[in-house]
Amino acid sequence: MYSIGIVSAVDVPTCRARVKFPAKGDVESYWLEVLQSNTFTNHDYGLPDLGETVAVMLDEGGESGCILGAIYTGANKPPHPGTAVRRVDFGDGTAVAYDRAAHQLTIEMTGNVEIHATDVKVQATNVDITAAVKVTGNIDANGDLDLSGKADIGGAANITGATKIGGGSEPAAKATSVTTVLNALKAAIAGAAVTPLDGGATLKANIVAALAAWPTPIASSNLTID
Repeated sequence: MYSIGIVSAVDVPTCRARVKFPAKGDVESYWLEVLQSNTFTNHDYGLPDLGETVAVMLDEGGESGCILGAIYTGANKPPHPGTAVRRVDFGDGTAVAYDRAAHQLTIEMTGNVEIHATDVKVQATNVDITAAVKVTGNIDANGDLDLSGKADIGGAANITGATKIGGGSEPAAKATSVTTVLNALKAAIAGAAVTPLDGGATLKANIVAALAAWPTPIASSNLTID
């Protein structure tokens, strides 16, 4: 026996609910099973909200049965009508929608997103990120890296392409500091009471050679013997 009712109570541990039937004088059902897609190897879980309109299938005595699912009514219309769109709206404002006609997946989040996986691979023509990005670990980039802001990288950075950092970075700051030290060293040698026969050229050459092994932004920061 098919009926339409209003959810009057839910039991979270057993995934069941009770329903009142306005057409029958608001008589209330016993605890009814809420139909799920999978409950064995795969597990789906969802309960209707209190006050939600649901379709119910009952036995001939109206004593047992199951809730087939929720239905829309004239007072509770679909949030996004259209045959090409599959959409889920949550009560906190979060929404997930896929438009097969436009081939577009849209996720609107009001909170945080967490992904836990062994490996995550993203294949796309372009990936645009508008946010502050923090990387804890190593970065291995096979292409060019163009950063318009400051780069603070805690792990190792292996970049095979060109690196452009517009807003300054930790290595760039160290390069400036090293240049200042070299200039001070050069002035000290020139003003020393006993100047080395080569004017300190050997010492400076050794320092510059050692710096060549530093990260690329330092090694290529015009650190020359002069």
